[in-house]
Amino acid sequence: MKVKSIINSGSINIEVIQKIQFDATKLDYYEDLFQSMKTSGYLIAEAFDSIIWFVKDELEATPQKLVFDIEAYRDLNNALKGYALIMRMSGSSKQTIVTHINLLKKAIIQSNAFHDLEAFEIYLQGLSTNSAYMTALALRYFFDFYSLVESDSCLQILSKLENPKKTNRSLPPFNEVFEFNDIINEFTKNEPKNSPQKLYFYIVELWWYVTNIVPMRPNEFLRMRKKCMEHKRDGTYWMEIPRSKSHSETLEKEIWYKWIQINYETVDIVNQYIENLNQHIPDSLYLFPIELYDKFVKACNSKRKYTDVKFLNTTQLNDRIDRFYQEIVEQRYGVYGHRKIRGGDTRHFAIINMFLQGYNMLSISRMAGQTRIESPEHYYSHMKKLAETYTYRLASLRMKEVNVEKQLSAGFFGLRRKAYDAGKMYHEEELIQMRDVEFGKCKDQDFPNNCIEDCRHCPSYIFFPPINQYTEGIKWLEEHSEAITQKMNQQVKRMEIIFGKSTELNAEEVQNELKQASRNLQHHMDQKINVDMQLLENFINSEASTYDK
Repeated sequence: MKVKSIINSGSINIEVIQKIQFDATKLDYYEDLFQSMKTSGYLIAEAFDSIIWFVKDELEATPQKLVFDIEAYRDLNNALKGYALIMRMSGSSKQTIVTHINLLKKAIIQSNAFHDLEAFEIYLQGLSTNSAYMTALALRYFFDFYSLVESDSCLQILSKLENPKKTNRSLPPFNEVFEFNDIINEFTKNEPKNSPQKLYFYIVELWWYVTNIVPMRPNEFLRMRKKCMEHKRDGTYWMEIPRSKSHSETLEKEIWYKWIQINYETVDIVNQYIENLNQHIPDSLYLFPIELYDKFVKACNSKRKYTDVKFLNTTQLNDRIDRFYQEIVEQRYGVYGHRKIRGGDTRHFAIINMFLQGYNMLSISRMAGQTRIESPEHYYSHMKKLAETYTYRLASLRMKEVNVEKQLSAGFFGLRRKAYDAGKMYHEEELIQMRDVEFGKCKDQDFPNNCIEDCRHCPSYIFFPPINQYTEGIKWLEEHSEAITQKMNQQVKRMEIIFGKSTELNAEEVQNELKQASRNLQHHMDQKINVDMQLLENFINSEASTYDK
């Protein structure tokens, strides 16, 4: 097994690649490595021979459990311990280590320590494509570390497995995300300040409002410090956020804090939460201290095993989100069947929003706290769907943002958008008094001074065709709606092409092209909302007329 390590030689860091293979007769090397990691706080266990170990890192202090309970295969059990230590030493995350060890244990048990190759093959065939792929990946690394007589035969069997198809990161349907956004906004607006549910779900509200604007990983969000807000003399508001980076060749995780400018609405809700937190846990360093878990979690009769944990972890955040779905989304609002949003999904919503605004790769990766964005084409595939869902949702609710550009700057999801009802229904007597325009009426009192190139894009336009022109008018609207959709998709594709061809990510000409394409997209989204509102308004009126009859 090849392991990279960094040797610091004065002002120069030297990367060394070392081939490590397990030798059951030289356990003292791994026992010393175990002791070193235990002393440094990366492992918790009584001894190398212990069945249960816990692995830790700086990003999420809550340890992850490793169980080495296949003593019937003692050499393999010790090899698994050595493998876990080498993985940890080379910078693998604790979750990756736990996943590998669990997959390897299952394969060892099912194949009788790889002696029964037929059983081994049957076991792999019974797994899903993704599970078989992950098991094969872990086994290839393990066989490189610990060579067995059966290794070559096992690897030959692994070579027959089908690789899973590459797919985009799966996000919940955007129509469900918009509905969740409306519900959490209603909860924020209407829930009494000191109600038990308000206190319990405060973290869910802040997660939603903060990480939909600032792309943060859950472990970064949960590490936020309580003193994270600043109001500067120039009137601007700033928030301190954690950033983290895993050094892939070492045990260490680099953690730092940076300040970013945010809007007043976000500052206000965070400050309300801090005021409430001070009443319950005044001495907390962190915004989401572990004492929140002890104080508000229900049916928690046992004490925490590790008292050095300072803040909530990702599992506890997702538990709260699940409870919010159960108690608020489902039981209070009667909305069932949603695919639940996970703690890490909002980071991708924020990145998609930045793509839609025309930010270049360097700006997005800096804001997201990483050196580069993996697979930007995946975000563009989500962009197209998000833009279409957003325009349809506003049109169907007969609600119009002040404009799409202003909305994008605050994020698609978050604190309630400022909107006005653009779907007012007019009586026929009122419509007769209005000015005739193509297939409808104009309610603008200052006609034609405010006219634009096409009535269908105008918020002052009301679709009200003569009876003998009704079918023609509907076709006129539908064809134009479809044409605008195609223009939106063309702009998304254009942005993807610009992104792909850029050689200098911060080049001024590339940034200008992206911003122009973004403005064009937002312009088409505004147009589509107006056109689709006319179509949906007509549909609602037609259905009402049919029902009345």
